Amino acid sequence: MRIPDELVSVNLGAGTASMHFTDQAVLDYGRIPNALANGPSVAATVSYDLEWSGVQQRSQIRDDAQGYAGQFLLTDATINWTAQAANGFSFTSDTAGQSTVFAQLGQERNGVFFP
Repeated sequence: MRIPDELVSVNLGAGTASMHFTDQAVLDYGRIPNALANGPSVAATVSYDLEWSGVQQRSQIRDDAQGYAGQFLLTDATINWTAQAANGFSFTSDTAGQSTVFAQLGQERNGVFFP
């Protein structure tokens, strides 16, 4: 799913980014095996706010032989989200106690964009 540009904000210099989505239409399959089998589903919507910040490490990568370069930032991230299904099910995340296992921001250049 393509995310419209106006819903995303990135400032690599500051090591921050955000993505805000409201009432995105999805299908709720109830369980992962049911979704993988394209089983029965109900219409639903999801809304979420993701925030990346708190740079822990910056990395520069360049491989002239492969024509690839990038700048990557290891950060913290949080997410707040809600879901509402047509069958009445709803869920709201709790930001208390969230921990980041891995979050990364980056910019890469390759192919015709490689300098």
